[in-house]
Amino acid sequence: MSPWLASVAAAASVAAAIAGLLIVRRLSPPGGFFADTARAAGVFTVLGTVVAVLLAFVIFVALETFS
Repeated sequence: MSPWLASVAAAASVAAAIAGLLIVRRLSPPGGFFADTARAAGVFTVLGTVVAVLLAFVIFVALETFS
C-alpha cells in the first residue's frame, strides 16, 4: 500500500470516528445514558477486560509467527 493511500485511509477513519462521536453526543440525553454510574462502571470494566484479553491474544499470535 502506498503511503499516500495509507494516510488517506487513516484520515478517513479518524473523520468517521469524530463524526460518530458528534452524532452520539447530539443524540444523547442531557443527563447521559447511565443514571447509575456504578452500573456503568461495571459495564466498562467488562468491556475493558474483553479488549485486554483480545489484545493479549493478538500479541501472542504475532510473537509466535516472528522468526
